Amino acid sequence: MKFLTRARKLKFDAEKEKRFRESFAENNIASARLILGQLLLVFFLAGYFDVLLLGELATFMVFLRYSTFTPLLLFLFLFSFTRWFKNSMQLVFSLTVVLVSCYVALFTYLNEDITAMLYFAGIIVVVFVSFVYVPIFFNYAFVMSVFVFAISVSGLLYNETLSVDLMEACSFILLASIVMALAACYGNERSARLNFHYSEMLNLEKDSLAKKNVHLRNLATLDGLTGIPNRRAFDEQLNEEWQRAERSQIPLAILLIDVDHFKLYNDFYGHQTGDDCLQKIASALDASIGRAGDFVARYGGEEFVMILPNADINQAKEFGKKVLRNIEKLQIPHEKSPVAPVVTLSLGIASAVPGVEDYTEAEFLIRDADRALYQAKSDGRNRVIGFAALH
Repeated sequence: MKFLTRARKLKFDAEKEKRFRESFAENNIASARLILGQLLLVFFLAGYFDVLLLGELATFMVFLRYSTFTPLLLFLFLFSFTRWFKNSMQLVFSLTVVLVSCYVALFTYLNEDITAMLYFAGIIVVVFVSFVYVPIFFNYAFVMSVFVFAISVSGLLYNETLSVDLMEACSFILLASIVMALAACYGNERSARLNFHYSEMLNLEKDSLAKKNVHLRNLATLDGLTGIPNRRAFDEQLNEEWQRAERSQIPLAILLIDVDHFKLYNDFYGHQTGDDCLQKIASALDASIGRAGDFVARYGGEEFVMILPNADINQAKEFGKKVLRNIEKLQIPHEKSPVAPVVTLSLGIASAVPGVEDYTEAEFLIRDADRALYQAKSDGRNRVIGFAALH
């Protein structure tokens, strides 16, 4: 019982079964086409034996082989190069085996000589090739085996020159060959199903691992409160943009942003409202960027930072003014602010071409942006100051 359980063919649900059949056809379409071509070639060349062995019957059988059966097999082979073959591969193979079996059975029926047994033996070869080496499913093979056995035995029964003992022996050999070939076909399909099942499980594990990695990376690089990148992500992005700007010799701008009198806001409205305020500001800052490469992150506490690739000091200042207007549009009340009745920002900006003058490291750009931010606070807040304006 354990053996039968282990040998049982895997059954999939409808969706998975569809994926398996598509995968099976895709993986075997080339070899299937090759085997069809080989069967056609062998059938075509076997006409030589018709002439050699059949005597008076040769003319009719050769005519039948090349006028009817060979064109049909050629059509099936040529069909294998169409886009419909992948979905009908099993049926095409079944028809191929049926045609070959019909020809051999017809010859067995018509031929009154012992040479009929040579052709009958060809049925066994066809069965083994079709069920063992051809990528075909067991259910198709089983139906074909019933047809092949029935039509082959019929050919023997209608041949009155053969003895009963010979017919019984031939029938038994054919039946035994079919059973062994079906067992091999069953094993091939079972192995294919197991491999597909394990492949799907592996892909699911990979997808799950990839999602976990993305989740962990998000936890490591996204700010938990605002949902925008955090300081670590900013450091990585700044390093990449600095190197890119250094190679291209283009300016890189940094905007350091501070929420004006945020401590007073927290003390008056409470920390929960303060968190809501930071989230709204983060969303507005994120919505302000529009170019590829522009980047915003939470720098720490109530501070934010922006990276503007290929932006000189004047372009960065214009962008900073746009940021101020966007925050002002939020109209977040701030009754305790000595600057304005709503939440405002102070921005410090620095822009430089990496390697020019003393800008040998990205930290120097942050340093100058911080100096500009300090100046903006000293000048009354709610404003944009560029480091170049300090000289």
